[in-house]
Amino acid sequence: MTAYYDIISVVSPLLTAAAGWWVGRRRRQNDFLCQLQSSIDLLSSKNKELMKELVATRDEVMALRKSNDELLQNQEALKRNLEEFKEENRRLRIDVERWGRIWAESSLNRVQRKEVYHGGV
Repeated sequence: MTAYYDIISVVSPLLTAAAGWWVGRRRRQNDFLCQLQSSIDLLSSKNKELMKELVATRDEVMALRKSNDELLQNQEALKRNLEEFKEENRRLRIDVERWGRIWAESSLNRVQRKEVYHGGV
């Protein structure tokens, strides 16, 4: 029986060591898996935040493009109005010059008529 106890006393620590190593190994694997899951969760939450920012930025870019298109259309309308005003201004200048000549001629005619009528005053 002592041989049996001797074998048990030798095998028992080996079995305990093997069981301890196996449990420790499983714990390390579980810790690694927990750390890995924690990293995945962190990356997933960061990804969600980045996607929200990306969507908000995309919406902002679309709004800015729409606003830019409206501004370009307004600019084109203003350019057309400016050209119309330039043309109107050109016509009015011609009219003013013509009326100025007519007025000058009529004033000269009045002075000449007055001289003739009043005897050269």
